[in-house]
Amino acid sequence: MFFLKTFINFVSLIHEYIDKEINDESKVQKELYEIRLKYEMGEISKEDYEEIKDHLMLRLQEIKKRKQKNEEE
Repeated sequence: MFFLKTFINFVSLIHEYIDKEINDESKVQKELYEIRLKYEMGEISKEDYEEIKDHLMLRLQEIKKRKQKNEEE
């Protein structure tokens, strides 16, 4: 029984960590800033920059939608 409770607590902690990582707007904003710097410094092409930026913007929108949905519940 102890093992089961410990395992459930462990899984719960992992779930909380993943949820925080997935829903962290500041991390996505930091990535947007970093990718912009790389583009401006010529480290990546415009095409790569646009592709990554679009992906990050979608992630940011999804995070905001999830937060809004959670607030409404």
